[in-house]
Amino acid sequence: MRRLTPDWVLLESGFAREVTVAVADSGTVVEIGGAPGRRLPGVLLPGLINAHTHLELSALRGHVPAGLGLPTWVAVLIGLRADLSETAAQAAVGRAVLELIEAGTAGVAEVTNSGLAARTLEAARVQGVVHAEVLGIDEGLAEQALALHGGAGLRQLVQRVSPHAPYSTSAALIRAAVALPGPMATIHLDEDPAERTFLAHGTGPWAELIDRLGRDRSGFEPPGCSPVRYLERLGVLGPDLALVHGVGFTPDDLDRVASSGSTVVLCPRSNLHVGGHLPDLVGLVERGIPLAVGTDSLASCPDFDLLSELALLAATAPEVDPLTWIRAVTAGGARVLGRPDLGVLRPGAAPGLLLVDLSTDDPAAALCAGSGPSRRWLSCPGAADRRVAA
Repeated sequence: MRRLTPDWVLLESGFAREVTVAVADSGTVVEIGGAPGRRLPGVLLPGLINAHTHLELSALRGHVPAGLGLPTWVAVLIGLRADLSETAAQAAVGRAVLELIEAGTAGVAEVTNSGLAARTLEAARVQGVVHAEVLGIDEGLAEQALALHGGAGLRQLVQRVSPHAPYSTSAALIRAAVALPGPMATIHLDEDPAERTFLAHGTGPWAELIDRLGRDRSGFEPPGCSPVRYLERLGVLGPDLALVHGVGFTPDDLDRVASSGSTVVLCPRSNLHVGGHLPDLVGLVERGIPLAVGTDSLASCPDFDLLSELALLAATAPEVDPLTWIRAVTAGGARVLGRPDLGVLRPGAAPGLLLVDLSTDDPAAALCAGSGPSRRWLSCPGAADRRVAA
């Protein structure tokens, strides 16, 4: 067992100065407090949680231009992905998982159409959930789509089925996927104005792309409402569903999300790359909506540095307490994974110990002040054989 006394420690109650954390060789926290241990300069955090990734797209880093709007961005992505060899895609995933770990990530919610990254994540002993993403606007394909995802035989990671988005997934398939047992399902929601146009009228860029791809949308009846109200009508808006993006949420939408208990997963750097807009961050926080943070894919984000995401959030909404964003990349993300043993430093948990090299009197503000502070693992969750700092 080691006893560690850093300058600052993130506890469930907030940051505390010079508190000793006793940790077993297995990585389990044994005690908080007690006699001082080894002095460590810096800020001690639980391992960070990336609550929305698409690792299988890592080979497309830097290849999809910014500012296209989501439907055009997706069309370009589909074309590039069709030309990508499986060997190149798998090699890029391997590099991406290493980057993910080096950035201080202990757990992920990986959203996948192919399952390409699952085995690599397992081998690296990264914790979390693999969301097998189902889509199909044709109402009659729900049962067939769900049958394709019977489970990947994963041991460490949990797999569940999640719907892609309201413009690509039938009502029956959304309902069926969210109702399955397991940790929170996720859904891309209100990421681009074209989604609202499609749900209101069945027209616009999404209708055009669906037709170009040869998908049958003849049975789709536009609900004539916002994406949030649509999920509410379907009976799936609630604590079992994480809403990813939420760029277009109106005050009324925010009120409905707050009442439902759904978590919102923010991917701010991806949002700026794809469409140039961010969600109403202050509105989310003022309503007490549970928050988590993801980096999305390397096709829309330069790296996996969650502290860079925090820097953007803090700069966009300086009136928000920086601790709010730090909780979103720790305990908030762990809630999305259904893993109360991650994202917090408390006896019995094994969240990983991440030391960030900062000398400061205000650790929350310093962590959200900019990207790039060096960090090192003192203990990695689930990875006794992974190289960690002494």
